[in-house]
Amino acid sequence: MRASEDNTPVFDELCRRMEFTTHDKARLLEFVQPGKILECGCGSGTVLALIAAQFPSSEVIGVDYDSSLLLAAAKRLMGRNVLLIDMDMRRMHLAPHWRETFSTVVFSSSLHEVESNFGLPTAEGVLRHACGLLDGGGVLIWRDGVKPVGADVVFRIKTAPIQAKFERFVNEYYRQVNYSLIDGGWISISSFDLHNFLCKYYFEGELWARDMRETFGVRTLRDYVNGLPPSLTVTHAEAYTLDVLRDMWARHFEFRVAEPIASHMLIVARKN
Repeated sequence: MRASEDNTPVFDELCRRMEFTTHDKARLLEFVQPGKILECGCGSGTVLALIAAQFPSSEVIGVDYDSSLLLAAAKRLMGRNVLLIDMDMRRMHLAPHWRETFSTVVFSSSLHEVESNFGLPTAEGVLRHACGLLDGGGVLIWRDGVKPVGADVVFRIKTAPIQAKFERFVNEYYRQVNYSLIDGGWISISSFDLHNFLCKYYFEGELWARDMRETFGVRTLRDYVNGLPPSLTVTHAEAYTLDVLRDMWARHFEFRVAEPIASHMLIVARKN
């Protein structure tokens, strides 16, 4: 999303949202290979700041199409060895000067936006080109939402405000949401639809409206892994729930399962 200059509250909310998961994003650092590091869709620079602090001798580059977010990133990263490039990552392959190769390429909650808005072939093209920029032995780090593998889930909403948010989600989400009510206020719903509600219900305003047009968990972990270019070997792949979301969900919901559905996935792969 490109934040307009006269829409400061939305821009501020977007930046706060990016900070919301900073602790989890720090997990990426253990997989980063020092050298020349690229983040595709860097936003306001949360991940870039973590990388630059951990690897001060590395050359770090961030690409994003939102000049407002890049300005926020520039302020955050002042004095760091970080280059910010105003570029839509869908157009990276068209840049004639783009000849760098990288020790690490990072996607953090950015490719699902490409796939939601422009389709799977476009997202695969971005990923394929970015992986082509890796050195031999270079590392891809890919963090994003993940589609649950289960079928229906039964859950109950604990508070009236969250119930109202669920009803808004059902009415405003871009795809049809099917669910059924069970005695005692329990709701049976597909794990796919529930995942998108649970990962969006705390948003407000324009960010809520934007996320009503997107799918956060586009594919399952297995589908993500199987969709990687053959030049990569997967060294780490997991689906998990952010601690901060797990705590929020415990306050707002009750589930008829031992473990809530996964919210995110993390894949690390090395170029052969």
